[in-house]
Amino acid sequence: MISKKGYIVIAAIIATMIADFLIIYFIDNSDPLDLLMRLCGLYGYFGISVSTIMTPFLTEIKRTFGKAFIEVHHVTAAIGIGCITAHPVIMVIEEADASIFLPVLSSWTGFWTWAGAPALILLYVAFVAVLVRKQIKKYWRYFHALMYAVLLFGIIHANLIQGDFPYSPILVAIYDILFIIVAVTFFLKRWQKYIARKNKAISAPASGT
Repeated sequence: MISKKGYIVIAAIIATMIADFLIIYFIDNSDPLDLLMRLCGLYGYFGISVSTIMTPFLTEIKRTFGKAFIEVHHVTAAIGIGCITAHPVIMVIEEADASIFLPVLSSWTGFWTWAGAPALILLYVAFVAVLVRKQIKKYWRYFHALMYAVLLFGIIHANLIQGDFPYSPILVAIYDILFIIVAVTFFLKRWQKYIARKNKAISAPASGT
């Protein structure tokens, strides 16, 4: 059963998504397909960020949403991956240019401005790692952790590209703060693993006596 806190979190997520839509709609709504493309970019980044942020809070997620962590994680990740994939696909349809999927290697600035392309490649490497985790038990988590690099590349791309960000300080604030939270959870997750290993090392001699 979803707790009161769970409903507050869901309401905050929905409010953010509505705010995203309204902001980019009023920036430019002249082309419905272009509007959908921009919205998919924001929603995709948001969904992947939310699914990543929740990883250090397995027990809290179960208490808050009344569902196992993996169920909630998979829902938000699926929405994020679906939307972020649709983002360049729609752009390819608009521009009739499939080279959008290829990283720009001709210049340092160009690479980071169009960092969405390598981000998408890393995203699917991380995704496939989950699908074949039984075959690569020792290594799949390292590949899956590429999601953090995906979000780093994505936020740099969003800030450098001439999209909606230059026209809305609110969008910049929302998504830059979102990435900062992602970065904090990255280090929190590593700290949790360090403490777990430390506690295991301390308890091991005691259990052997």
